[in-house]
Amino acid sequence: MARVRTQLMIVFSVLVLGSAAAANAQDKLERIEGDEQTTVETFAWLPYVFYTANFKLAFGAGAASYGYGQPQLSLAGTAFATTNGSWGILANANNLRLRSNGRLFMDVIGGYIRYAEKDSYVSGNPDFPDEQAGSNDSSKANFLDSPARNGFVDVRLRYLLPIGFGRDTIINTFVVQDGILVSGSTGGWTWDPTISGRTYLGLDFFYNTQTLTPDSGDRPYNTNGFTFTLEYDNTDFWLNPTRGSRQLLWLTRDFGLGNSSGSWTMVELEVAKFIDLGSSRAFRQSVIALDLWTADTLSGRAPFYEGPRLGGLNRLRGYRQNRFHDLSAIYYCAELRVIPDWSPLNSIDHIGPITFNWWQFVAFVEVGRVSPTYNLRELHSRMKADVGVGLRTLIKSAVVRADVGFSHEGWQLSAMAGHTF
Repeated sequence: MARVRTQLMIVFSVLVLGSAAAANAQDKLERIEGDEQTTVETFAWLPYVFYTANFKLAFGAGAASYGYGQPQLSLAGTAFATTNGSWGILANANNLRLRSNGRLFMDVIGGYIRYAEKDSYVSGNPDFPDEQAGSNDSSKANFLDSPARNGFVDVRLRYLLPIGFGRDTIINTFVVQDGILVSGSTGGWTWDPTISGRTYLGLDFFYNTQTLTPDSGDRPYNTNGFTFTLEYDNTDFWLNPTRGSRQLLWLTRDFGLGNSSGSWTMVELEVAKFIDLGSSRAFRQSVIALDLWTADTLSGRAPFYEGPRLGGLNRLRGYRQNRFHDLSAIYYCAELRVIPDWSPLNSIDHIGPITFNWWQFVAFVEVGRVSPTYNLRELHSRMKADVGVGLRTLIKSAVVRADVGFSHEGWQLSAMAGHTF
């Protein structure tokens, strides 16, 4: 259990309520039950308990709503405290439409966590005086174990361009039956932003302050700035894609203002492809999902938790959170996602207010590497790799996942809402 990343467990505990929608699409979800078609709208709250080596025993409660006020709006929040003196609060609001008929949407997430004990892959461990912590060839034991404080807020504005599927439809209605899309596809029939899919321009303001407090004194890692995003989502169903592709381009800039630890600029590119293998007697749905992500630092150096990094929640899940970080990175992933027609877990169709629409089994393989320079030959040498399996479920408007990754450094369990890509 020590390998369970604590931040992920907190957020997971809120989103497992089944009423938080993903943050990357502003849509309505309707489901067919018998002869009726109803809008998914829900509110729930849930107390929770979890244990990790860093937090010890933790107690908390969360609440979330989806579809209230605005049909695409989701709200969630949680608070927790632990037996070793750690505590935290988190809250978010996703897909708030700023005008009743407008194309501009806003997401807000913020929180504060105080750790009595936290492992961070930053230099300063006296056992490794000549090694850069987090580098590709660094030791897995080269980290600092110390108390820490982390506060953050992120405000994202997202504008839907009037092209492709978004030309005539701003808020789409997806209709599902037993969790499987039956109508309302937004893309995937051809790669052409003027015909298929939806294209977004995004602007994020972020502020993140993280302070480690080892015996040698406070070590602040602060950053704030803007991220400019261009996204072309040409998938059929953003919540659980079966065909199409998704491309994202990010440009992030910290201008070195306020309490920033230093200015830096980073560019990122991600390309995902989804291949529908169809249904069969054994599987209701089978999909191959492929992902490529790469990043490069154009100036300065971002904090270890913001720059090009691998390990943890989404990339190289067989390694610890932010295990590798440097000025450049590249990453590849292939997942096989199948929804069986029958499984032993089908007998678990609800727990209290939570209803499970389907269970999905996942097998994945990942490779990646960080480097001090963006050199493709170097980035593709001595790459880190892992394999793993996952269990995912659709709870009303949210996909919730638990993945186990295995690498030469051991195994890691992570839990979160949404697919990895």
